[in-house]
Amino acid sequence: MARRQRVLLVHWHREEADTLAIALRDTGYESQLHFDAKANPKSLLPIDVDAVVISLRRLPSQGRELGAWLRRRKETRHLPLIYIIGDQEKTQRVQALLPDATFVSLDALAEGIAQAVDNPPVTPVVPGAMDAYAGVSLPKKLGVKDDSSVLTLGLPASLHLPQEIASRVTDGPASVVLAFCETRAQMREQLKEAMQQMLPDARLWVCWQKQASGAVTDLSEREVRKIGLNQGLVDYKIASIDQVWSGLCFARRAKV
Repeated sequence: MARRQRVLLVHWHREEADTLAIALRDTGYESQLHFDAKANPKSLLPIDVDAVVISLRRLPSQGRELGAWLRRRKETRHLPLIYIIGDQEKTQRVQALLPDATFVSLDALAEGIAQAVDNPPVTPVVPGAMDAYAGVSLPKKLGVKDDSSVLTLGLPASLHLPQEIASRVTDGPASVVLAFCETRAQMREQLKEAMQQMLPDARLWVCWQKQASGAVTDLSEREVRKIGLNQGLVDYKIASIDQVWSGLCFARRAKV
């Protein structure tokens, strides 16, 4: 008996994901479900599937970011990407970012998977680390939501946070921590306080000055990642804060 093809099915609503997985099984596909929007995408690795299906019907920005992340990793770059279309404008943004992905309606999903698997990308489009966030507001980039609390450490006087972030700033533990660091020594010192102030499932943004800004600093993306990993954190997202600052997002490493 031929092996059933397996897909990673990404849908940010558990019940809808379960229903869709049953429908795919009836058409010959086994599904590995992923529906936790807060989970670090690295938790998906290793990915042993024939294709990745991502729904844009809910949280399309999450689906866009995940697709870009998969393409930037060598081990997942050549996996066929199939998007279930959602809002027209938001779907078009994903199409502009990943033009060689397959975009289908829910009714045509099985056919879309078959076509994508039969015609995998030979030279996949690999978006730049910042491309997925082009035109995205800073609160969305940083994951600041209506129920978020924000703690800032070392916030430079020249950086004015938008009201959606500033109105959620607190002095205590927070779900989003922003640490602005000018040197490695300062980062190591701020990490101690930042990690103490992280609520469960919090995200920690470590921000450093871009080389192109002309600032004198011994920090870079590589150094920020290295220091964070040495402190038991894992990084999973990068974003431009403004013309001067970049940020790398960390979470606590999951306990096995």
